[in-house]
Amino acid sequence: MTTEAQTLSKTMESQLAGVNPSMMEKCIQWIKNNYIPGEGITITSRQRTSYPEVTGYYIPTLLSIGEHEKAEAFANWLTTIQKKDGSFGGGGDNASYVFDTGQVIRGWASILKVKPELEKNLRAACDWVIATADPSTGRLLVPSGSAWSLGARGAVNEAIHIYVLSPMRRVGELLNEPKYLQFVNKSLDYYLKNTNITDFTQPNSLSHFYSYIQEALMELGCEREAKLGMASAARFQQPSGAVPGYSNVNWICSTGLAQLAQVWYMLGETKRADAAMSFLELIQNPSGGFFGSYGVGAEYFPSEEISWAAKYTIEACQRQISAHFDQTVQIYDNSIDVSDGRVQAVINKLGDLNGKRVLDAGCGKGRYSTILKKLYPRAEITAMDISSEMLKHIPSGINTTQAGILAMPFEDNSFDAIICIEALEHVVRIDEGIQQLARV
Repeated sequence: MTTEAQTLSKTMESQLAGVNPSMMEKCIQWIKNNYIPGEGITITSRQRTSYPEVTGYYIPTLLSIGEHEKAEAFANWLTTIQKKDGSFGGGGDNASYVFDTGQVIRGWASILKVKPELEKNLRAACDWVIATADPSTGRLLVPSGSAWSLGARGAVNEAIHIYVLSPMRRVGELLNEPKYLQFVNKSLDYYLKNTNITDFTQPNSLSHFYSYIQEALMELGCEREAKLGMASAARFQQPSGAVPGYSNVNWICSTGLAQLAQVWYMLGETKRADAAMSFLELIQNPSGGFFGSYGVGAEYFPSEEISWAAKYTIEACQRQISAHFDQTVQIYDNSIDVSDGRVQAVINKLGDLNGKRVLDAGCGKGRYSTILKKLYPRAEITAMDISSEMLKHIPSGINTTQAGILAMPFEDNSFDAIICIEALEHVVRIDEGIQQLARV
């Protein structure tokens, strides 16, 4: 290794020291131990019943870590339990819920390209959601009775229903269905104007539920509101990185902390997010899972490992990795000489690429893509990286895609050749990463 390369390697190790892939790996192991074959993810480590809502929003997470077969199995099971009206119930009851149905929509939308037969199911679910809403405002049905009760704290903030809107917008785009897009705009406008979505001090603002709202705001392009909401939560972050489950308690909600970290990464507030992740690592159980809450007086599943905690921790870990590459973009070279041995190895191995489809997986700033495009101007080259900041350096004439190697949004056999240089070592699950490279 050259002196320059050694210096770069040490700098990278220093910059990425806060990234802990083992936390994600432990979560993946927990998932393997807590799903029901042929069905979905369990509610908790004790309640061994498949949970439709969580199974639904696990699908994109499973796809992102290379668990494609499990994602498809989850999607298939959900089609067998969908009610005739298109809706879904909770874990073990017969009622239908908008929020739960919305998370199944989220999952199916993420896998629709490889399972186009889900279109009928998706339309039925989306149509049911719209049918439950107030036709004039887009306000969504709030469950009656104790389903959303938080006791003396009141009821869950109905604004978490906006977490249903982003997947419905995605379905509208995928199916070219204007009525879904129009509904999303109307419903979002109602919630932005009529609900409190940026105040963590509200009695019913459990960090988990509150974070659903903040993530949804980011998904829907409402960054200004999300910044206000996250600033409200930031007032209560402790030096340890922990954020209380509610603003006036001392215990921690594990899922809420992972979700807050994820949104902070989305906003570029890396220090806050890293601190939250460091605390989350401290409370991860040996099983790889998390109790719902930790600390004196903990009241949110304090003795059960909840399935949604593993999901959001995985996603926060993924955001952490991409955020750190965004932050360290300046340490990477913009170009490489054609005489470099690595470039020569690629040229000698692949030969004439004119007329061929080539993927540069983990492209960084596109050093290799740029050279290949110059050498083979008729090649169709796609540069893919997990970092949006890296992709800003890709020159025109080269396609760009922001994605990780485990979650490449390409169909099978999309490319004639792939190069993956100094990137595979950053993939958390290398075997699965190689399988995905071979697939496309």
